[in-house]
Amino acid sequence: MNNFSKFLNNKEELKYVIRINNQAYKVYFIFILLILAFFMLFPMWHAGRQGIWLWLTLVIVLIFVLARQLISKNNVYLLTNRRILFLKAINKQNWKPEGSVSVKNIREISTHGLNNICLLVNERKFYITGTKNRDQVIDKIKAVSDI
Repeated sequence: MNNFSKFLNNKEELKYVIRINNQAYKVYFIFILLILAFFMLFPMWHAGRQGIWLWLTLVIVLIFVLARQLISKNNVYLLTNRRILFLKAINKQNWKPEGSVSVKNIREISTHGLNNICLLVNERKFYITGTKNRDQVIDKIKAVSDI
C-alpha cells in the first residue's frame, strides 16, 4: 500500500482511496496511431529529408502521449474525514496534489454517466471521473459527510 500520509493535514485520517479506472481504448488508440506512423514511413521516405523528420517527430510525440496515458492510470482521489483530495501521478511512486474539496461543504451527491460521481459544493459541480466501484464510493462519501 502506498504511503499517502504526507498529503494529510493535522488530525486528518484517511478513510478511503478512490482508484481511477482509465479507459483502455485511449491506450489502444494511441498504440494504433503509433503503428500507422510506421506504415507512413514509405511515402515519407520519398518526400525526402523533411518527410523523414516529420515522421520521426510524429513517432516521438505519440510515444510521449502513450507514456503519459500509462502514467495517468495511477491517479487517485483520497477521501479523508475532512476533504476529498485529488492526486495526479508524476510517476509510479510520486504524486502531486491537484486540488481538494471540503467534505462539510458537499450539498448533494449524484451519479453521472457510467463511472462518474457529481458533487454539488457551494453551487458548483465537481466531478470524480472514472471511479471503480462507484456505488461503494458514494456510500463512503455519504458516511463521512453526513448527507
